[in-house]
This record gives sequence, C-alpha cells and structure tokens, in this order.
Amino acid sequence: MVLNNFYSMSLYFDGLDLFSEKMQAKILFDYSGSFSDERLDARCKFIAEKMLNRRSSVIHQFCKGNKETTAARRFFNNQNISLSNQINGLTKRMSSLKVQKVLLIEDGSELNYTSKQGRIQTGSLGPITSKWCTGFFVHPCLVVDAIKNIPLGFSAVEMWKRDESCGNKKERAYDKLPIEKKESWKWIECIQKSKEVLPYPVHKIVVADREADIYKVYTLLKDETTDLLIRARADRKIRGNETVSSFLKQQPVNKIVSMLVKTDKKDGRSKHKAMLEIKYGQIEIKKPKTASNRGEQNYFSLYVVEIKEKKNTIKKGESPVHWIILTTLEVTSNKKAESVLKYYAKRWLIEELFAILKTRGLNLENSQLTKGEALMKLAVVAMDVGLKILQLTKGREDEESKAEVIFTKEEIGLITLLVPEYEGNTEKQKNPYRNNSLAWAAWLVGRLGGWMGYKTESPPGNKTMAIGLERFFTMFIVYKL
Repeated sequence: MVLNNFYSMSLYFDGLDLFSEKMQAKILFDYSGSFSDERLDARCKFIAEKMLNRRSSVIHQFCKGNKETTAARRFFNNQNISLSNQINGLTKRMSSLKVQKVLLIEDGSELNYTSKQGRIQTGSLGPITSKWCTGFFVHPCLVVDAIKNIPLGFSAVEMWKRDESCGNKKERAYDKLPIEKKESWKWIECIQKSKEVLPYPVHKIVVADREADIYKVYTLLKDETTDLLIRARADRKIRGNETVSSFLKQQPVNKIVSMLVKTDKKDGRSKHKAMLEIKYGQIEIKKPKTASNRGEQNYFSLYVVEIKEKKNTIKKGESPVHWIILTTLEVTSNKKAESVLKYYAKRWLIEELFAILKTRGLNLENSQLTKGEALMKLAVVAMDVGLKILQLTKGREDEESKAEVIFTKEEIGLITLLVPEYEGNTEKQKNPYRNNSLAWAAWLVGRLGGWMGYKTESPPGNKTMAIGLERFFTMFIVYKL
C-alpha cells in the first residue's frame, strides 16, 4: 500500500473496531491472572485498549454497539470481581522491577459524581470535600524511574468512600483519634504496601506534598531502602527551642538555579522561568504533642531544603515559588540539594495523571455506571490507561528506553514506515531521536496529534499524545489489512 494513502484511508476506517479479536491491535495491557477466569482477564484488557483508543472512560463512548456496552457494564458490576484483586493485578507488575532507584509519588484526589446522583444507587457513594457533593477518594502511589524520569506503574492504590452520616472533624473528635483511624493513615499504608510489592534492593524515595508531613510518616517509613522527601506543612519546632523557619533564616544561600515553573492554578502561578535560591541544613524535628504520636521518639533527624524564588522573577500578582522540603536523604552539598529540588518537581506527574483521568482526558467523572463499587473498578482501569498516555508523553526525549515499552513489534514496523512521511525537508523537521527508542516513537505520535515537530515549539502534551495514539491505531488497521 502506498504510504501517502494512509491518512485518507484511516479516515475511512475510523469507524472500525480497532481492538476486535479479528484486528488484534494490541497495547501492553496485561491482566493475566488478575481475575478468577481467563475470560475476565481478556475482557479487562479489551476494555482498557478500547478506552485508550477512544480517549474516554464513558462506556457508551468507547464501546461499539449494544453487545459491547452490555459486556462492559456486566464486567464492572460483576460481584465475582473484587476491587482489591483488581488493584493487586495492577500493582503486581512492579514486583519484577529492575531499576536501582525509584520515586514513589503519592497523592490523593476525589472523583465527584454529584451531577449523576439521581442515577447512582443510594449509599454506594459518600460525601467528599464539600458535604453537599458525593463521590469517592483515590490515593495512588505512582512509581517513577528516578534516573530516566519515566512513570513505570503503580505500587499501591487506595480507594474509599466516606459514610453518608460522616460528620465534620469537630463532630468526630478527629484530633483525638489514633492515626490508624484517620484518612491520613493512607499516606503510611500506601508506602507500606509499596514496600511489600517492590523488590527489596530498590532504593525508594517517597515524594509527597504537605498533607503527608506527619511525624509518624517519618518514624514508621524510613528504613535502609526507603527515604522520605516531603514538603513541610507547618513551621515545626526543632531541637534547641527553635523552629524550622528561624533555623533557615540563619543559613546562607548556597546556590541559585533556574527552573521552568509550570502553571499551577491551585497556587495561583502561571508558567514562567524562575530563579530559585537554595538553602539547606540538618535539623531534628520535635515530636508534636498529639494522640497520634504517643510512644514515638521525642526527636527525629532530617535535612531541610528551602527553595525560594528571587523577587526579580516573581510575576506580578502571583504567588512566588517557596518550598520547604523535609527529607531523610543526606543533603551536604549543592549537588544533593539540587537533586532534592528535581525529585520534588517530579511530584507534578501525579497531578498530570489526575488531569488525564478527569476533564483533560478520560472524563472519568462522566461515567454512567450506577453503583459506587463499579465506578471504583472503572477508575482502576482508567488509571492504567492514563499511565500509558503519561508514559508516552514523558518519553518524548527518552532515547534509552525502547519503543517496545509501549508498542508491539508490528506497531513499531508501522512507525518505521510513517516517520519519513511526517518528516520535513530540513534537518529541523526531521525526527532527531535514535531509531526504535521511545522518544523516536513519541515524536511520531506527537506529529499525528497535531504537533508541528519543531524543538523550538512547546512539546506535545497529554491531550495531543492521546489524539496521536487514536490516529496511529486507526492507521494500524489499514496497515494490517
């Protein structure tokens, strides 16, 4: 077939089922042994592939016809499929990990189904942050290669709903509860489960935002293969009747570095290049006098790193970058302090994952399933699909990883044929990456998604990559015929 005809032919075949057994187009979704029946393993794989191809987790959008829609609904409503087994099937892939160092980036998010309340079974969901809204919470631990910065998978996922009669913190006497009875226990539980899943020799660096700045997180989780790197939530007391802030005021600025800051609506900050001052030192934080910390040691040794934006790069009317990081990693040089900054900056990956799951990607909150547990099961599959999109987006410049991380050999064959068709006549318009690398394949997917291919242009984002994948697999159908 003439390559120039691929695009026009792909439009003709756009309505075809890309992942039918006849076409056998495959993405590396592996659910072998996840369920009690091989047919359920195959059905889950089929759903994930369809979801990726259609860039939607809404069943009537990613399924073709009533037969597929009914089969998908039955899968998620199947009482023989437990949520815990489904999560285990997702996380067990990390047990054979062969890397030296990983970042365990954990965070929580809520999925809001308030607009679907009329159709969702009463009591199957619960109140979320706003007591007038209903949904459930998800708290994943994303495993990222600390050297290549590529997301690898999930080592743990927690999902739960609050009881409908759940009062506010004051009504529940929340401060007096042991931490094991609080939702904040998820920060500890997620890493404990990750330790059980990941191979022992792997160096694990837990990266988390302010909600994880809990005294017991440090005392319970630190061990010879696990370190913590957490943004400070409060101005803690330290040994010597000082606080973290008073200690930092006495420290010199050790280094000034530049960093591209991404848009962060939550912190009121737009994308810009920031000049950052770095300070660091060793401290011993004091045990807070709360019920959760009874029996804990009085002091815990940490290093503190302050990253503060210089006044001349703060954009008018916006909040400056100001991070105070507490870590069990040894920070005794400028190089090690910069590593802390780079590791913490990778926390943004989990925010991107949540965006992919919601309005900027799979529209998980628009699902029409009617039971809370079914919605949770759908969310587990959506997380796996979101991971694939994130992997490809972050692999844009990864020449060390092979394209086989994402694509089959047949699909790589098509990429080889398509790359010259999407290259321009000048060197600037050529695919600059090594053949068969993940970056080489990602370059093509970005071009298919509408990216112009110039290095001077902003790199393709998750949405562009998702569109590119959809078009690629439509072309793959033509290639297979």
